[in-house]
Amino acid sequence: MTIVPDGQKIHGLFVNKNMTTSKWLLGDKPAASPSILVALETSDNQIDLNMLSLIERPGHEAFDYLFKQFRPVVPRPFTSFDPIEKYQLIFNDDNYSVGAAKRKSGRVDYYYNGVLCMAQSNSAKDGELFAYEMEVSFDETFLKSTSLKQEFAQQAVTKAVNHELKFRMSTNEARELPGYKIQNVFYQRIKKHCKIFQGFVFMKTYIFVAHGKLVSLFDMKSLRFTKHIQFDKDVSEVFRSKRDGTEEGEFDVCVLLQNAGELDGQIKFINIQKSHGKEDEYAVDESLTKRIEGQVLQFDQDRDDNEWTFMLIKMANDYHVLKCLHGEHIYDLTDSFKDHRGETLQLDEETNFVFFFSPKDVTEVLVHQSEWFYVFEIQYDADNDVINVEPKEKRRNVYIDTTFALSEQEEMPLVENELHSAIRVQQGGMPTSLMILADEEYFHVIDMANLQYQPSKFEQRCAGLFLSDNNYMYTLTHKNANQGISSGFRLYDIDNCIAKAAQKARAVLENAQATDGDEASHYEKQQELSKKDVFMSYHLQSVQVGCQGMIDFSHQNQRLVYQSSYDNIDVVPVLHRNTMGFIGMSNREEYLATKIIQDRFIALDKRNQLTSWDIVTGKFVSTCSPQFAGQSIAMKEKGPVDYSNYDIYTFDEVQHYAYHQDWANKVLLKCKTPYPEAVDEATFYDPKMIQSNMKHQINYIKSLHKVFYEFKLVEIMSDSEVKEHLSFVFPHYETPKVVEEHKKQNDEDESDDDKEKEVQQKVAPVKQLQHLFFSEDMQLMLEQLSNARVFLYKRVHLRDRNNESRVRWELVHRFTQFPTDLAEITQYPFIFSPDFSMYLDVDRKNRKFLIRDSFSQEVKIELPEDVMSCKAEDIRTAASRFMWQSKTSLKIINSEGIERIVAIIENPVTKEYSFDQESFNVVQLFDQLSAVYRYSKNHMYFDKCQVPVNDTKNRLLLKYLNYRQGYYLEGKRENQLYPFLFTVDYGVDAYKGRYFADLSFTFLHWNLMEKLRAGTISVDEIDSGQFQKLIYNILPRCETVFHRLQDAGQRLTDVLATCHPNKDRKPVPPILYHMPFVENFQGKSPLDALIDRGDFRNANLMLQYLAAYGIDHHSRSVVKNLHMCIQRRLPNMALYLNSRLLQTKKCLELNKGNLVETVDPPGVVAASFALSNEPSQIIKQKGAGQDAVESDLKLEFFDVPVLHQFDNKLCDKFFEELANTQDMTLFDNKGIRMLIDYRWPLASEHIQKWLFKPFLSFLFFFVVYMGQVYEWREDPDPFFKSLNDIFMIVLLAHSVFFLGIEGYQLFTNGTSYFLSPWNYLDLIPPILLLVFIPLAINGTFDMLDGEKQNQTLEASLQATMSLLLWLKFLYFLRIFESFGYLIKIIISVCVDMRHFLLILLLTIMAFGDSLRQISTSNLPQHEFIDAWWKSFTYVYRMILGDFNTDPTTLEGGPIILAPGEDYTDPNNGFGVVAPYYTWTIFYLCTVLNMIIMLNLLIAIISESFARINAEREQASYQEKCEITAENSYLIPFARKRDFCLPNRYLLIATDIQQELDSQNKDSGFLLRETQRKIGAATEQMEKKLLDNIEKVSSQQDATISQKMDKIVSDNRAIMELIEKMKD
Repeated sequence: MTIVPDGQKIHGLFVNKNMTTSKWLLGDKPAASPSILVALETSDNQIDLNMLSLIERPGHEAFDYLFKQFRPVVPRPFTSFDPIEKYQLIFNDDNYSVGAAKRKSGRVDYYYNGVLCMAQSNSAKDGELFAYEMEVSFDETFLKSTSLKQEFAQQAVTKAVNHELKFRMSTNEARELPGYKIQNVFYQRIKKHCKIFQGFVFMKTYIFVAHGKLVSLFDMKSLRFTKHIQFDKDVSEVFRSKRDGTEEGEFDVCVLLQNAGELDGQIKFINIQKSHGKEDEYAVDESLTKRIEGQVLQFDQDRDDNEWTFMLIKMANDYHVLKCLHGEHIYDLTDSFKDHRGETLQLDEETNFVFFFSPKDVTEVLVHQSEWFYVFEIQYDADNDVINVEPKEKRRNVYIDTTFALSEQEEMPLVENELHSAIRVQQGGMPTSLMILADEEYFHVIDMANLQYQPSKFEQRCAGLFLSDNNYMYTLTHKNANQGISSGFRLYDIDNCIAKAAQKARAVLENAQATDGDEASHYEKQQELSKKDVFMSYHLQSVQVGCQGMIDFSHQNQRLVYQSSYDNIDVVPVLHRNTMGFIGMSNREEYLATKIIQDRFIALDKRNQLTSWDIVTGKFVSTCSPQFAGQSIAMKEKGPVDYSNYDIYTFDEVQHYAYHQDWANKVLLKCKTPYPEAVDEATFYDPKMIQSNMKHQINYIKSLHKVFYEFKLVEIMSDSEVKEHLSFVFPHYETPKVVEEHKKQNDEDESDDDKEKEVQQKVAPVKQLQHLFFSEDMQLMLEQLSNARVFLYKRVHLRDRNNESRVRWELVHRFTQFPTDLAEITQYPFIFSPDFSMYLDVDRKNRKFLIRDSFSQEVKIELPEDVMSCKAEDIRTAASRFMWQSKTSLKIINSEGIERIVAIIENPVTKEYSFDQESFNVVQLFDQLSAVYRYSKNHMYFDKCQVPVNDTKNRLLLKYLNYRQGYYLEGKRENQLYPFLFTVDYGVDAYKGRYFADLSFTFLHWNLMEKLRAGTISVDEIDSGQFQKLIYNILPRCETVFHRLQDAGQRLTDVLATCHPNKDRKPVPPILYHMPFVENFQGKSPLDALIDRGDFRNANLMLQYLAAYGIDHHSRSVVKNLHMCIQRRLPNMALYLNSRLLQTKKCLELNKGNLVETVDPPGVVAASFALSNEPSQIIKQKGAGQDAVESDLKLEFFDVPVLHQFDNKLCDKFFEELANTQDMTLFDNKGIRMLIDYRWPLASEHIQKWLFKPFLSFLFFFVVYMGQVYEWREDPDPFFKSLNDIFMIVLLAHSVFFLGIEGYQLFTNGTSYFLSPWNYLDLIPPILLLVFIPLAINGTFDMLDGEKQNQTLEASLQATMSLLLWLKFLYFLRIFESFGYLIKIIISVCVDMRHFLLILLLTIMAFGDSLRQISTSNLPQHEFIDAWWKSFTYVYRMILGDFNTDPTTLEGGPIILAPGEDYTDPNNGFGVVAPYYTWTIFYLCTVLNMIIMLNLLIAIISESFARINAEREQASYQEKCEITAENSYLIPFARKRDFCLPNRYLLIATDIQQELDSQNKDSGFLLRETQRKIGAATEQMEKKLLDNIEKVSSQQDATISQKMDKIVSDNRAIMELIEKMKD
């Protein structure tokens, strides 16, 4: 039968297996099969869903069915024809249908459960979206949409409508998804139902991808498929298998072939086939093919080591067997497993085998059968070629579901699904009985040993996983709405998860105890606990997790490989590490030379191929056959480089690795075969060395077994060139040695001849100690042999046209008493200078280090103790921190971790040597690192700490220290810092393992930084282990998490608080995690970034946390913005400055002596942290001929750099802000005081030299001139006229001089010059004098006709100049400590009065104007104020008491009486108009202004005086600071430069007893001042509290009143209602 809808288009048939036909559709008729939803298109272009149900299944075409409309269809209000082009429908988790229909116009209709949600109108609107493409997933509807005015294809963007909107779904609710591919939605729908690839394996540079009957090879170099291997059967699995007897992880690619339903299969092996003349390539090795009988039901492999592969096979007779592939052989293990009864485990289709990811060295496998778990240990017995299976643990599988009430506990199976992974958990680095089992739905946590520990399961929906470093679990996880987990590639920290699981278990137990008997409460609490995210994970990438959940790990490339979508396989490094392998790199022994050039790592292999990789990504870049670089034409004509017959030189394969280290850019190669031509031995030795001392004596040199080889010194110059620096023939020494010990002889009668014969049979030649090293310019060669034989050779060039690098070596010196113990610290000849002309030695008697001449071995330089000392530590330990930076500079770290570059300076006249510190760096956490990495046993610079590859935290810590070394010690900036951050680790497995890229960050923690910044995760969600690594990450461009979170506000606060927890609220919080503090490429520290953004809250917090750190942790980074911290008055600034007084170990040792009083200032000097002879400048210790009693001293460094100098603009900015600050507590800091005192002598010297002394001369000549000489200008006596002219010239010269000084200051300070009032006192008098004297010379002020001309102008100019000059004297009094604070008081009082004076002026103007109005109302002759400006003078004199109300006087003159008028009445002193009102104003004015205002003025002055006087010492320092800041321009640049050596800090010596006496002396005053401040603060707080109480009380009263009114009103209404009811 055919069902045909009438004229309607069918858009699909849909079946939901979970949906049954409802009774309302069928009535009492039973359904024969699930119903079908038929999507029809109506005439108005809607979807009409109909349910087609089969009633019964007959045996012929006719059948009984039911066809009913699923949901009603509401006609559209608009009727224009717009047919449906595409309709898609899915069923969600609630079995509701969700669909979307795209119409021809591009409009989209949405349907939820068959109902049209919202339809787009057919009329076009501005901004309306139209779909170009449409796909429906299980969660969202995706649209490739655009607006009406845009072209579809060019401007379309992807948007998504979430299905959780249900009936509110519409295009207006769509969110934009930048970069999303809409094609992926189709894959998203089929991901759980279709498996395109059977598997993939990453080997060397190829990814082997299995699909159908093919295995395709994708080349990571060319990024394309290069080969396809076809088989005659379907590929079931592709995997790697470790070859037998290989240590370095050589693997074969294995392919399991088996057609569905067939009972036989094969395992094919793919490996590298060597070919002559062609590049090696992968091919099938048919000789290793293994036949598999039966059908493979289950397959699992040891993914930890790829050594074991298990296959559960069903035979033809339904018997089940277990086969194991190990190496290239298959073993039958069917009878090897025993159950809990000790009987052979009966295998069936339900038996589940899972290999453990285990920290143990042995392989463990978990067998899950029925309700039992078994753990077996598997070992391969190579001697007998058998596999031993040993049972280790077993446990019955029972789970108590605690979500039920305690009284209704019931047992149920824990694991219902098939397991795909198992993990053995380690704690404290040791494996435990705790394990995690994973199936498609849950993680199961089981303790196999402790039966009291109940298993737990956690819903995670993990499709596949890989465990790295026994702790980090990478997973492909499906979406889990219950746990809020999105699908994707995730990372779990097992340690953190187990800790949280234990915490949850304790919470469950505590909940059970707390709710004993209360089942409902227990159930609610249990539901809350079950929702906690115990297995917290980090979402790394959104991935379409489908059927293929495998994560492959390539041991060779150190890469994780997983399928991120149906058309993409991602290859990523191990994201939690900061190390990564180089893709396609072979084993270490395959390479002859390596070099790092910029961001490339280049290696020359034994196949003469030069390969380069990118250090940051580890990706392959290029490969080629190199050419000779910089060689002659003859060398280049030889063709490509060929060193296939050479090896890296070594005399001992185990212990000699000199040319395998990262400092060996020039590598010495030795030919594998002896030199074929005859060699004259005599040319290599001094004649005396080969002479015999007596007859028949065999000379020692001649007795040595020597073999001559050809050596070559080569260096990689670029990614395509190799340079051969040297080529020479040299003897290689070998000596006989017993290679195995004698066996013990039990037969005492054995003859001596037999023993001798046995010994001879066990003797073989072995290599002897022989180091060969070359000077930097390759002019000298150093040979070091056993028995302290050390020789120095010079190069003699051989004229070989075919090989210009051909040389021979001529002996020039044999060392005697060579410091072998120092040379043996490391294999690098670190004691020699780069050109081998000098070497380090030690005078053991006097415990001093020396530098000797290499040719004469005479002492050339004796190193002072402050440069390098071994008096307090072992000689080798001290020497292990020494290296030559160049021929004239040394790099040294002392025992405190202070690292310096010290220049050796030779005086050309006296030939004496001195030393100067060029740069320094304090190694942070030096004591901790010395203990952990054994710096005392390894050379600090040439034996890098061999940190395990997976020890990410300590590797990141070392990167942080490397950065500091590059930034502060080497002075590198921006891109120059990359070699310190991105390097290659040569030391893996004692310089025998593969090379690893060693980065300063991990991709995991970079991802966490960005999520923290975006706010998608909080700091609390990051466990402590990951947090420590997070803060040590230094990203490209040298940014840390503290830089990245500069705009994150509270999240930055949380990070800082986590590093420095302060539960006790201490002023300086303790350090839990050391905070790296670095500057980025823009030279910005985290504090700089916060200040630039205006986030002063976090900047203030950061100052508080930085106060906890030691010397040089951050001081050079934050000093740039300390002036801003003062300007913004950050509360923690004083706390921070107090914390910067720090002591080194040497400071602690220098605790006795006396201060040198002759030093100005006493007790302070600029010194380096290493302390050379600087302390002797400020303290004198007891010695010969000195009887003074020594005092207890305290030496401290003020860890604030630069600010004590004069040649840095930061100093000027800091002192300017310090001079202007209102926070006088800053001047209580000893460091700030000493900083001011240290700079003051030089500033004071130049102020007196250039300003004060010239000013005294200027003032003297001015006073004498104006007071007497000026009057002689018109005297007829020539002597007096001449004297007048001399004074004028001198004054003019002074004026020009001072104007020149002011002009230079204006040029130096710019417009800020005009902001200082003192500058006007400097500028105006010379200018006025330059105006006055020419006017005087011109006769402007001479007598004319017996009268002086321009008397007013003359008097005004003279008075102004005189006043300003004497006021200027006040400025210079500030120089002296006794007057400085007094001047400060005067200025402060004037400043404090500014608001009061404004009010006083207003009152004077008010009373003056009112009295003026009354005065003008009188007749003119009766006015007592005859001008408006005199009204203010009238009132001013009145408030000073200078008034007279006598009626006979007015303004000092008599009142003019009119005829008949009487003014003798005393009440009529203010005229005749309103006299009584005038007296009222008079009383008000005198009371307000004279009594109140003037007493208030006195109070203000007293308060200012008390405040400044209480801080007189601080005020004195501020005055010094201000004067220094104002006049630093007077100091010549040369004096500024020579004032203090660079890289020096203030060293402050304090007499402890004097300091205590000073504190006790001030304690009484401080106590009274503190009491006063506390009283004032208490009074203010009480007032504020009373105001708040009154406010709250009034609000409560109002609220109560409103409520009472409402109650009364309600009561009245009720009573009225009752009365009505009575009626």
